[in-house]
Amino acid sequence: MTAEVIQPGVDAATAADIAGRNRAGRPAGVVTRGAAYLADVALVTLLYSAGVAGAVFVLATVTGGVVEPEELPFIAVTIGWFLWWVIYFGASTARFGATPAKALFGLRVVRPDGRRVGVLRAGIRAFAVPLTLSFTVGVDALVAAVSSRRRALHDRLCGTVVVYDWPRTVQARRIQVVDVVE
Repeated sequence: MTAEVIQPGVDAATAADIAGRNRAGRPAGVVTRGAAYLADVALVTLLYSAGVAGAVFVLATVTGGVVEPEELPFIAVTIGWFLWWVIYFGASTARFGATPAKALFGLRVVRPDGRRVGVLRAGIRAFAVPLTLSFTVGVDALVAAVSSRRRALHDRLCGTVVVYDWPRTVQARRIQVVDVVE
């Protein structure tokens, strides 16, 4: 076990920068991206399911009858889910640069030059992610794993890159905890 020695007058974030261990701005790895993606899929599905259940409840209350979820047209539910997906991923990426799960994992979607992703680019990316992942059957993730900037096919199509973006205070605490554990 080793503990990191920080010079007097140097905060932990600066020490991390000096040590080259601050990952902020570096392309995010495929494992971190994959974990954030799975968490986002779970959250999107949970929120959409709750919305459908609420709509079924309201519809049954208004009509005075019982509406079974199986009676809802499959195509309407599928289109609704896909629209919710685009809104969830597109709006959160355009507004905050990250979905809730990406933010939790310390990731941010930016342009290759580091500028913010606009509304149009975020919307196209939200549309492209499920298409490229499903049509390439995971090859998209392999492309991200082996490319130098860790850019998947949908990143290349939309002109984006996913980078680590831990706030300096969180990054400093994370490094201190890792050093104590090591």
